Amino acid sequence: MLSMYSNSRNKLWHNTYTNQRGKTLEEFIITSDILLINEVSGIPVFKTIRGRSWIDLTLCNNILAQNTRRWTCREEESCSDHKLILFANETGTSGCNAINHVGTQYQIKLEDGGEFEDKLVSNLLS
Repeated sequence: MLSMYSNSRNKLWHNTYTNQRGKTLEEFIITSDILLINEVSGIPVFKTIRGRSWIDLTLCNNILAQNTRRWTCREEESCSDHKLILFANETGTSGCNAINHVGTQYQIKLEDGGEFEDKLVSNLLS
């Protein structure tokens, strides 16, 4: 499961338009056989006085997608201009376990994008 601040816009993840970064990320998602599990919501995942958008994504493989339920963007304050995204992962018949994972976050500079993409692809395919 990968949750990311993509800083890209694409109608695929419910933005009003698609920009070049969104096209590039869409191609990566499709060619890497990754699934986007964001659900349609009237609540933007990012909101400031300058605008709002749906730029935070939750991605996973087919196996995890089959067990992921109730993806939602919450409206309450989050100490950020990004909203809280919650989802549950159901495993077998044992019920539903909410996932609240604070994992590694990457902050990359534009010139480091190629190295980050190589590491991302390597980790997703392994």
